[in-house]
Amino acid sequence: MSSCDFTSPSGDASVSGREWHRLRQVLHKMAAGVLNARTSFNQERLEELSGTRAPAWSENLPDGPAYYAAFQQWAGRMEDRVTNDVTEDFSWRGVPLKKLGLVCNTGMVLGGDPVRLAVRLIAQADGGGCWVEGPDRAWLAGIICGGLESGVLASREIAQLDAGARWFPTGWADVAALLESRDDEPIVMTYSVDRGFPGGPPADWRPELDGSDDREDQWDAATAAERWAVSMDGLRTWRPGARLTPATWAAVRFDHGLSVLDLMADDWIERLNGAVAREKAPK
Repeated sequence: MSSCDFTSPSGDASVSGREWHRLRQVLHKMAAGVLNARTSFNQERLEELSGTRAPAWSENLPDGPAYYAAFQQWAGRMEDRVTNDVTEDFSWRGVPLKKLGLVCNTGMVLGGDPVRLAVRLIAQADGGGCWVEGPDRAWLAGIICGGLESGVLASREIAQLDAGARWFPTGWADVAALLESRDDEPIVMTYSVDRGFPGGPPADWRPELDGSDDREDQWDAATAAERWAVSMDGLRTWRPGARLTPATWAAVRFDHGLSVLDLMADDWIERLNGAVAREKAPK
């Protein structure tokens, strides 16, 4: 089973894959709720953002129930654009508005600290990893404890086994205990479908080659402490925005920087034009 792994030089803990995916669904449903596609209030802008027309009163939809059913089906397809990974993105002026960016930015704007933690894990633990430095470990543990108390983070989950349904800890309590255990080591968060941390040698790692040994051989021959130090330096250098810190906690945004709230705002055209201009600007 998959997991979200919290790894440090001196100890590890994990949150279950079921809990990671549950939080992902919470974020997607939050975005779909803000989208409010099942009323006609935002119909015109959703038509423009999706390139599809909503059903209209016509000879093919001669009565209220038929029109309502067709409209709800169209609205469901609009919601899929912020809930379903295999559907198309919304787009503006030919630029896709990546759904994961919309979903995560909506969570960052609307959510409290536990929701923001879920956003960071969904957006960054999968595909490179994120981390917290030693002095900030107690701060992150406090967010987890608050999330367990509020119910945003689940302490237990149910699984259907051959012997019947059983409850299991999700792992958050172990993660909080690991975070609180010391303040002099970073902890890196990765999703287990990746190689984990530390994985292979960073792309810019250039060891002194000895004889016939290549990079992979020397990496495998290095001690765990050496591999950790090199990988941690690489993470700090190449993914500085993946650090979880109170200094930037509320300000982090992803991709185009837009949330679903921006799509629904009165000045939505100006907001989208600004985001598209930033996307097209030379990097």
